[in-house]
Parts: sequence; C-alpha cells; structure tokens
Amino acid sequence: MRPRLLALTVAALTLFVASNVAVAQERSNECGERAESILRALYPQAEKVSDTDFSIEGATARLSTDSYLGMSPYAMVCRQWPAQPEHLLVALPLLTDEGDHYATGDLVVAVLRHDTLSPVAQYRIDGLIDDDAISLSMLDIDTAPYRLVEGRLAFGVRMSHRGASRVNPFYQTGLVLFNLKDTTLRPLLLNLEVERHTGEWDGICNGTFSSLTRTLAVGKPNQHRGADILITTKSNSSEAKADENGDCNEEEVENTTSRSKLQYDGQRYSVPAGMRMWE
Repeated sequence: MRPRLLALTVAALTLFVASNVAVAQERSNECGERAESILRALYPQAEKVSDTDFSIEGATARLSTDSYLGMSPYAMVCRQWPAQPEHLLVALPLLTDEGDHYATGDLVVAVLRHDTLSPVAQYRIDGLIDDDAISLSMLDIDTAPYRLVEGRLAFGVRMSHRGASRVNPFYQTGLVLFNLKDTTLRPLLLNLEVERHTGEWDGICNGTFSSLTRTLAVGKPNQHRGADILITTKSNSSEAKADENGDCNEEEVENTTSRSKLQYDGQRYSVPAGMRMWE
C-alpha cells in the first residue's frame, strides 16, 4: 500500500485525460490553410454558414480554428500519409444533429491527392457519432505501418471519448483500419477498443479504478490471407481508501497481460465482443 495525499489522488484520476490532451497538442491537424479547399474537393456543394461550419446535404461539417488536435473534436482532421506522401488522409464528421450535450452523425474517411486535392476514394460510416454524456474528445489519423492485406499498407482512424462525470471518470479510444486499393476504400477492422480508463469514487478518495490498453503488431505475411493482427492487452485495477489520518492509500488489485490475434476472413478482421468499442 502506498500512502498519498488526497490532492494527489484527485490528480491521478485526471491523469489519463491530461496526458491525452498533451498528446493532442503535440500532434497538429494538417488541414491548415487548405481546409476549406479540401472540404470543397470532397463536397463542392458545401454551403458556408459560419466561419467554421458548412452545410452538406442536411448535415454540418466543421473546420478547426486551431492547429492542435482535440481542441475542436468534431472538426475535420487531415494528415499526409508518410508511407505514401502523394496522398492526403482526411477524417470528417458530418453532424446530423447537435446540442449543448449531445451530437449525432456520420464519419467520412477520404483519400485525396496531396498536391492537387483531387479525391481518390472515400468511405462513409453511417451513425458512428452518437454522443451524449460520453462524447467525442479527439479524432486522429493513425499512420502506423499496418501492412495487412496483399502487402498493402492500411491506415487507421482513432476516436477518443470522454465522460462528463467527475465521480465516474471515463475515457475510451477505438480504432478503425482502412484499406486503399486503387480507387476503393473500405474498412478492414471496425470497432476495436484500444484504450479505456474508468473509475467510481466518492470525490474525495474512496473508490475503484481500472485501465486497459491494447497495442497492435502485424504478424508474418500469409499467401492465402491477410497477415494476422497480434494484440497485447494490459489491464490493471486498483482500490483507494482513506485512513484515519486522512491519507489516501491506493492498492493495486489486479495487473494482467494477455495476448491474442485477429485473423482476416477475406473481407475484414472480426473483433470479438469483449474487444469492441460498442455493440
């Protein structure tokens, strides 16, 4: 058991949120001054309704006023593909409804020529945004070298969500992987939860907390199917209690590491129920 001051425990509860904000500030949104041109390359009929918002077929698309990720979570995100620098990767939320504490809509993922902004391919996931008490906090494009199917590199989109409750903190990140073949873009992997932090406490000290992270690696190439996705899952849980002196003691209850793999079925990688971001 490790004694801690109550203030330190409160700080620890928000550590995962603060660390992800720091990561967001380190990674910039590359839409930049071309943001409106990128949006119009995908949707020439877009109607500008404010400095940041555009109306597209009854939905709202938003451009960020900040170069850092996470400052405007429903804004379009762009990133040049390091493995194929001639391509620009774009993730664009299309909000069909939005209020002070909720948002619904679709996510459009697109590939454009980096120099001319000519569209190459795009894919729309209907209904992916369905936020209320738990809402999107960051949208990012993952360009790690996922060489999965027929030797082609895939790329990913990561969506992080955060809960609004202080006494029931919640943070979660999901991953979708996409495969580009000529002018066709399709998802290879949907709905994989790669990070989750949760807790339930009294706002002072006493409570329970848990964390889970999944890291991905690519298995050996296979002539007859895509390479396996190798997953390492690390999870831990702890319990905090205040003693008679007012010090907060946190004790680790569980710390485990497990390994698994996802296999390509000819269309995509099926995600087991226990690894899904949503049902």
